[in-house]
Amino acid sequence: MNHMKRTGLVIALSVAAGSAEAQLGMFSKEQRAAITSEWTGERFPDGRPKVPDTVLERMKEVTAEEAWGVLTEAATSCSSRAAGRRSTPGRRGAGWSGAW
Repeated sequence: MNHMKRTGLVIALSVAAGSAEAQLGMFSKEQRAAITSEWTGERFPDGRPKVPDTVLERMKEVTAEEAWGVLTEAATSCSSRAAGRRSTPGRRGAGWSGAW
């Protein structure tokens, strides 16, 4: 995953985690840190990554469809890698494993 996509993913997850906290209070500081574990920069006291203003300005130009596209691509890539590790060469899968 290239740097821009990874940054977009971190921002999207950060926004989602911040929104969920504001609406439902469902993530603890530790959970936010775990969800955004690839973030190496500063964090707010509640665990949200402090994203540079320059990135936030660039993200103002991104549509919801573009942001979801990055998230979907990252999830698909992750699922494909996970499926490859679980498969056994020479054996057929059944049920859900057959869908991978």
